Amino acid sequence: RSADGVGVARFVRSQEDHAAAEVAVAVSDEWQRRGVATRLLSELTVRAREEGIRRFTASVLAENQAALEMMRKLGDARVLGAEGSVIELVMDLPHEGMPAALSAAVRAAARGDIAHAAAQRQSS
Repeated sequence: RSADGVGVARFVRSQEDHAAAEVAVAVSDEWQRRGVATRLLSELTVRAREEGIRRFTASVLAENQAALEMMRKLGDARVLGAEGSVIELVMDLPHEGMPAALSAAVRAAARGDIAHAAAQRQSS
């Protein structure tokens, strides 16, 4: 159906730190693994920079070892904090492009290797 959306990417500025924003992306099943999420995040990162955002944050379930190990290997994502079973990560935005950790996370999610903490909580 042509009226259906393909995907959505958004950031929500932190009330405590106006240079940080939580980032989220969702792409319909039919359009996954086609680069849609990467393109959306690339455009979102440009817009975030225009709004003065210097860091993206993301939530990952502590039990999601694949996501945590991937972030550790990439090096540009840091643990911001933990509350219960959710770990908050922070990724500095580069001057151009999007953070390598975010790009790799999108590819891993497209393969089904990781899922956003909110999506995992809803499926439980």
